[in-house]
Amino acid sequence: MKIKRTAQSVFLLVSTVLTVLFLSSFFITCFTVRPVIESEPEAQPIATGPQIIPVYTVEIEPPVNYQPTIASTIDEVQQVTASVESKVLPEEVATVGALPEPNHLFQPEQPPVKEIIPEVEEPPEQSIQIVDPIKIPGLPVFGSVHTTLLVPPPPTFFEPSVYTLDDYDSFVAPVMLEAAPEEEDPFADFFVSGEDSTIAFDNGLYFLGLFVNKEYVGDIEAEFNDGVQSLNTSDLSLFIGDYITDKTYELLFSDALPFISIEELNNRGVETVFDSTDFSVDMTFDVEEMPVKTISINGGTLNRRDAYSLSGAIVLDPAKFSVVTSLGFYSNFEYPSDFSALDSKLLSLSVSHKLAFWNLGFDVSYSLSSNSPLFGFGSWQGFYDFVETSQRLTFGNVGSNLSEINSSSNDYGTVTSVGVVFDKDYSYGTDAAKGNQFEYSIVLVEDSNVTIEINGKEIYNRDFSAGTYRLKDFVFTQGVNMAKVTITPDARPNDTTVQYFDLGYDYRLLGKGDSVYGFSFSVPRVVESTKMGTISLPWLNDKYLSYFLGNWTATYWQQTGMTNAFTLSSDISITPGIFRGTVSGVFASTIGTTQLQMTLGLDVSNKEPDLSASISHRFSVPYDSNFGSLSLGFSFSRSSVLLTSTDAATRYMTSNISYSGSFAKGFNYSVTGSLTKDSAFTAPSWSLTFSSGFSPFDNFSISGSVTASASALDVWNPIVTAQISGSYSFNDKLSSSAASSASFNPLSIISSFGLSYRPSDTDSVSLSLSGVDFKTTEDQSLQATWTHSGEYASFTFKQQAYESYNKMSTMISANTYVAYADGAFGLGKTVNEAFLLVKPVGELRSAEISIARSLDSSPVYLKRPLGSALYNNITTNTRNSIVVFGTSSSMFGAGTSSVYEINPRSRQAFVATIDIAATYTVSGILYQADHTPYVQYSSPVYDVTIGPDGIEVITPDEELYLFTDIDGRYILSDVNPGNYLFDLDVDGLWYAVRFSIPEPEEGKVEKKRVFELEDFWVSDPQIQQRLIVRDQTGKQVDATEDVFGTSLATGYDASITLNTQRQLDDDTFWSEVFPSFEESQPVEEEAAVVKPVLNVAP
Repeated sequence: MKIKRTAQSVFLLVSTVLTVLFLSSFFITCFTVRPVIESEPEAQPIATGPQIIPVYTVEIEPPVNYQPTIASTIDEVQQVTASVESKVLPEEVATVGALPEPNHLFQPEQPPVKEIIPEVEEPPEQSIQIVDPIKIPGLPVFGSVHTTLLVPPPPTFFEPSVYTLDDYDSFVAPVMLEAAPEEEDPFADFFVSGEDSTIAFDNGLYFLGLFVNKEYVGDIEAEFNDGVQSLNTSDLSLFIGDYITDKTYELLFSDALPFISIEELNNRGVETVFDSTDFSVDMTFDVEEMPVKTISINGGTLNRRDAYSLSGAIVLDPAKFSVVTSLGFYSNFEYPSDFSALDSKLLSLSVSHKLAFWNLGFDVSYSLSSNSPLFGFGSWQGFYDFVETSQRLTFGNVGSNLSEINSSSNDYGTVTSVGVVFDKDYSYGTDAAKGNQFEYSIVLVEDSNVTIEINGKEIYNRDFSAGTYRLKDFVFTQGVNMAKVTITPDARPNDTTVQYFDLGYDYRLLGKGDSVYGFSFSVPRVVESTKMGTISLPWLNDKYLSYFLGNWTATYWQQTGMTNAFTLSSDISITPGIFRGTVSGVFASTIGTTQLQMTLGLDVSNKEPDLSASISHRFSVPYDSNFGSLSLGFSFSRSSVLLTSTDAATRYMTSNISYSGSFAKGFNYSVTGSLTKDSAFTAPSWSLTFSSGFSPFDNFSISGSVTASASALDVWNPIVTAQISGSYSFNDKLSSSAASSASFNPLSIISSFGLSYRPSDTDSVSLSLSGVDFKTTEDQSLQATWTHSGEYASFTFKQQAYESYNKMSTMISANTYVAYADGAFGLGKTVNEAFLLVKPVGELRSAEISIARSLDSSPVYLKRPLGSALYNNITTNTRNSIVVFGTSSSMFGAGTSSVYEINPRSRQAFVATIDIAATYTVSGILYQADHTPYVQYSSPVYDVTIGPDGIEVITPDEELYLFTDIDGRYILSDVNPGNYLFDLDVDGLWYAVRFSIPEPEEGKVEKKRVFELEDFWVSDPQIQQRLIVRDQTGKQVDATEDVFGTSLATGYDASITLNTQRQLDDDTFWSEVFPSFEESQPVEEEAAVVKPVLNVAP
């Protein structure tokens, strides 16, 4: 720090001197006026060589019909010109070209520009009166002014064009077009985006982009109710509460309303505007209400665009009961390489259940084995989350055990703890961590651009208006962060201001004022064949569950962010007769991160307390420094002995040092050393390690290390070991590796080799040879492994040969997950804490299911091996908008899409049952009287229903429209059961062509979805017999044409009902209507080739 302060002082001194020199020269050059030379020009020496003195030529070209407001302007210029031209200049000066025209002489309305004009002799007894200030360019001492009044050049005449009378009327003469009659716009009633100033939204909750003084600060929840938009006051307080005055805060939030309308905000004096197009709200505060504007440089702390609530979404309730079962199968067989016997075998099945009901979560695990015991119970625990405060209450096999009842004692068998834990973790609920609270303020006196760089990398660039700003939400990296803030005024881009600040950061730090904590209380439990402890309960395999209530353990831990740079942690445990407490802290500064830890242990059975303390520091260096990373550490511990022991307490002191750097780019190394002093020995033990790694060329890397270590008994005789390893990738699927380790005194080298191959994204094969000692094959092991990671399970097969290849083992393992929730089953390779099961039924029973979250680029197709699709991409403790797409089982069906909204807690499942009404396809052919098809004929399709008064009601179906192809065939898809008709124009007469689709049987899924109607031919005798001729019945619709220009029937002359000729499935209909190329060949041609062969037989 002293060196750094000295360097800063020297830098400040040099900067001050340079600044003084710069300002001195600046003021001298800016405020010193060059004296005017009054002597005759011919008496002045004329510089020779490259120096050029310009000659100014003033050319005045007044515009057409321009009347200058200064009567004496031209006369004055002529007088000045005559005076200056009378002076003699050298010949070389007169050869210089003229300057541009001073057009500003004729713009007296512009403000004058002050310039130094050389003195010129004025004519005697001549006064020049100037009405308005005139801009006259400065003239050099040696110069001549030529004033020339320019006359516009003569106009250019083109060759005359001669037209005939007809050509003139056709191509030249203006034509007066008659106004075209106004046509009725068929889309005049359609809504045009942006035509109206407001857009109608459904009632519900939305997220709007919040802008404060034109600055985006995040997304805020808003309630839409009958055209009134109201903002969530809790969210609004988080965004602006810390930056507005107390008076403004009381004005907005004193009545504690859950939502406040935009109208009410304007009534309270805060200008608030809702933009329906940008879907945002803009609030404007003046300086008295918000003295400081706050800007988040990473886009806002409450950006919840991915949690948008989609309009019309169906809110799903969590399943009443759900369970996720993890199945892990493991088998291992050991046998000689000649397969003469089976030395050992093991078959086991590990089962873990994750259950959820009544907002409670439970975990239960057990195993089945081919060896004794056949059944083994693992552990169990349950929990309940307090979502709003991110707290969890856990009970079961949890907690710690500080008492003497532990597994390390030979007096007890399997020891576990049973108790309760209450702790806070931000993954348990909606309460969020505060994060780093560092803020940086800037004051802008004018509109400026602000650029922020951290460690040489630009992270923020934005234009600001004048004002005071507080920048927050910085994203820092591990170690020292050197920030540079550059302020560039818009009006003076060269006059930049640069500010610097440095900050140390460590990933273990909590935000200032943030705190997480926990408390546990537990008692030890022993599973043994004899009764023990305070309470004993019968258990499996003739054993007992024994609880030692008198050996309870209570623990409390807490971690608190004291400042942005210091976090304090504490952990206290107590059991009857024993106490243990630990206090630690992490402090980050510009020179590195320091960690302190102290532990005190008290035991009534020991002579004195146990004590340990440690301190470590990792130095941080600037990002552009060539110096590497240096870490230092020191620790002390004292272990007490029992009261009955005559030994002294053991003390340890350990110091360590570590340095890492690089010789060149990509060539890294590290050196680590440690020294330990045990109070039982006079000499210390030590170790020193050097390691390095680099990549000499692409796809190849090599690393190695050398370690020397010595014990306290033989400090000057170290043991030296070395390791080296390398890997090479042939391509993205095949790679190889090799490694060797050597120890000296005596010399021993052990090597291993490996080869890995990935034939696909789901499979990998590896072959390894380890324990290679070129002196013997006794410890060598050859192993081949195949791993498959499928959609529903993962498999591993491993074959191994060892002990000089005399023994072999085969291992097979498989893992999968089965999910159940409210009658729906799903299968997957893994299942998350919260999941969704999509269960298609009815028409969608055999449908393909795709699922996407809001703002996803594309949906994900999911298979359904157990009938339901399992979707895992769900975030707990936040709103999830899910869109489910299901295709109809019919080839011509359009399928369906459903939008769902779920708000899962930890360990919750949801079930979405989807179905659509049965739809059908109707097809047929229309022929005219001459048996030619109706080509490209179109007509609306009408629903035919019976009204309450028993009169037939004909309504246009907005989803159906009839078109025919070149063969006269029409195909109507997605037709619901019911009665329909369409218009048919028969030689100027309107026919009502009717057809019907019957209702399907309840619970039955019809496979034949295509209704092929009989062909309609006007001249068909059977059609003529069934034709019902009736008088004009009046208009069926108001218009005579539809939006496509098709004539509509205003009444029907006849009616005909088409019967269903046959009912087909999709595949059959498709193959008949659109056959393949081979099937579409004429049968007659094939018969023409075959028949002559058959006729030869007689």
